[in-house]
Amino acid sequence: MRFRRRVRNRRLAELRYRELGDPASAHEIIEPLVAKNAADDDLRQLYIEIAGALGTQMVAAETLERALRDTLANDVRERIAFDVATLYLQEGELKQARSAFVEVLLVDARGPVRLLPRGVCSISRAIPATPSCHRRRSRDDRQSRARR
Repeated sequence: MRFRRRVRNRRLAELRYRELGDPASAHEIIEPLVAKNAADDDLRQLYIEIAGALGTQMVAAETLERALRDTLANDVRERIAFDVATLYLQEGELKQARSAFVEVLLVDARGPVRLLPRGVCSISRAIPATPSCHRRRSRDDRQSRARR
């Protein structure tokens, strides 16, 4: 029953947005769906598109960030974090975009290298790396290196 309701509400939001041209009512319907089921790529992309039409990308990014915290699967976390980073980048929030892109890269460090969208390089130049990002060498590390 819940699956049918979710599919019905998704279709209703899509019809209201695409056919009726009413993104506000579509946003009301789709936001709770995305908060509960952010793993659905098509639903998430529709939500981002509706948020873009309304100019509420920051709200969408925050909603997806909350959903990201509840997601366990690495591949899904990676896709959601990428969408969050892209939303922050569009809004000009470079610091938050950078941390979201770092989340994408940290999800599975052993996975294949993925290409990031244009503009990421400018983020790394605009925001210097903080000292907390770098691993400090402890005295034991320095001593063990000196023995070698």
